[in-house]
Amino acid sequence: MLHVYNQRSPYSILASDDALCSFVSQWLPRLTGAIQSMCTSTMESHIIHGASKGSPVCPNQYSIKGFPLLSTLSSLSFPVSFPYDFMHLIWTNLIPNLIHFWTGKFKDISHHNEGYMLAPTVWEAIGKATANAGKTIPAAFGSRVPNIASEKVQMTAETHSIWMLCIAPTLLKGLFVCPQYYKHFMQLVRLLTLCLKFKMTQDEVGDLERGFQTWVQKYEWYVFLVASRMLSDRLTVYITNMIHCM
Repeated sequence: MLHVYNQRSPYSILASDDALCSFVSQWLPRLTGAIQSMCTSTMESHIIHGASKGSPVCPNQYSIKGFPLLSTLSSLSFPVSFPYDFMHLIWTNLIPNLIHFWTGKFKDISHHNEGYMLAPTVWEAIGKATANAGKTIPAAFGSRVPNIASEKVQMTAETHSIWMLCIAPTLLKGLFVCPQYYKHFMQLVRLLTLCLKFKMTQDEVGDLERGFQTWVQKYEWYVFLVASRMLSDRLTVYITNMIHCM
């Protein structure tokens, strides 16, 4: 199955200006310093030539603002010298967007009667149960998770991670109209739990790579084909960014 990237992906430079990039998820090109440099050079060239022609150019088309000053240091290699931003990638982006999807608030699309939808009353009950769970969860697990339905502005990366890994697997069980969506969610929970290990074997690294590939493919099958072909890949882009770096 092919995964389609939007024009904000760094890999849009590998395709023509008139087409979206498509790659087989099992053989995604590795994100290297050479590709980043190529994207940045192309972006700056577009800005210069676009400005001279008077045409508007989006400076962050490739999600890169320009060459960083640290790139002048020969001791650093982009992007391998820097750990991936897992906190923002997963806990403050993927999980909140996944919740928006379940509650019918993800983008301006119709979620009516879809098997992944959670009714407002169901989501309110989940929020209350989440808040009550804090009474019996030891403080060693982290900050107390607030009502995720009514106090979502108080949710942080930490509380999103606690909710995702410790609370949601129990609260969401049996609530989706189609059980396949809960199973898909639990596959993500297993992969994220594995990501948090202090030590990882080579077999586990391979398991992660294959697992995220499969998760993305199933997302496209369950959601893109069921809901709408016009959906953005905003949810899966956070996962596929990680696959690129593996």
